[in-house]
Amino acid sequence: MNRVFKPSLISPCYCRRLELPTRLFSSSTALDHASSSSLSPPFPHLHSTPHKLIPDHLTPMPSHLLTTTLNDLLDLPSPSSAPIVQSPPRKLPQGHHLVYFPLLTPPSRLGTDGGDPDHSPGAEYPRRMWAGGEVIFHRGWEENLVLDGRPWRCREDIERVDVRGEGVEEKVFVDVWRRYGLGYGLGKEEEEEEEDGRWDIEERRTLVFMREGELEGRGGGRRVIKALTFNAHSIHIDPLYTRSVERHRGLLVHGPLTLALMLRELRGTVARITYRNFAPLYVGEPLRVCVREVEGKGLPWDVWVEGPDGGMAVKGTAVMER
Repeated sequence: MNRVFKPSLISPCYCRRLELPTRLFSSSTALDHASSSSLSPPFPHLHSTPHKLIPDHLTPMPSHLLTTTLNDLLDLPSPSSAPIVQSPPRKLPQGHHLVYFPLLTPPSRLGTDGGDPDHSPGAEYPRRMWAGGEVIFHRGWEENLVLDGRPWRCREDIERVDVRGEGVEEKVFVDVWRRYGLGYGLGKEEEEEEEDGRWDIEERRTLVFMREGELEGRGGGRRVIKALTFNAHSIHIDPLYTRSVERHRGLLVHGPLTLALMLRELRGTVARITYRNFAPLYVGEPLRVCVREVEGKGLPWDVWVEGPDGGMAVKGTAVMER
């Protein structure tokens, strides 16, 4: 790994070149919410899916492990190998919410691709990709989300389903919203807070589901690995499945990793980031993470990820806090 441009306060644009040596954290097709289907509303079972409340604790270890991973990719010194609760406790770095609230679905209930079945429009759409998303950091999140073991919660809802194309080209876009805040999310008071919209971080994950020929069912157990995100999606861990079923040339880089890298390279405090995935990124191939201040626009920054041939794989826009 080497740095293409050294970041500085003088240059408004810099890029960092990386090569992902191992299976880490999906890149996907371009995000497009234009709907051409006559279904209204499409896939009502998704709209009627009850929200999930997932409890967790702000312990230092998951964040520490992500920092160690990112530092290794960025050729930076690694932190101490023994994270502790500090006094005063450290704030949760931006993007590190991605390694909390793992999928709780039993392996036997995972989809044929190893993904969460609750997000799927149905078995006739077995291929899923991460198409894009956005993350909003509300004021005060830094004071609330500190790594001292305090309880916090994630509420997950499906809020939008769009259909594009017809026949074998049909694609279903599903917006999964995740909202993060303090507390367990199990009591009446916390339920009322949810209705008031009191969250520290809100995140939209847009997934795209595609049709495919008949697939042979596979047991999900062997695909579940002890990864930071506990993600068992086969395109990240099963080379045979990835090549023969999904028709990719290799394992795909996990979408949350590129998001975490973009947030890391922005350096400042981000209020909002919106991004789209345009092309797959593959494990073992170099990539570049680039940021550039939008000239004359004040606070917005462009941030993007390039593949090995220089083509844009991920494109985002970040608004920094004043």
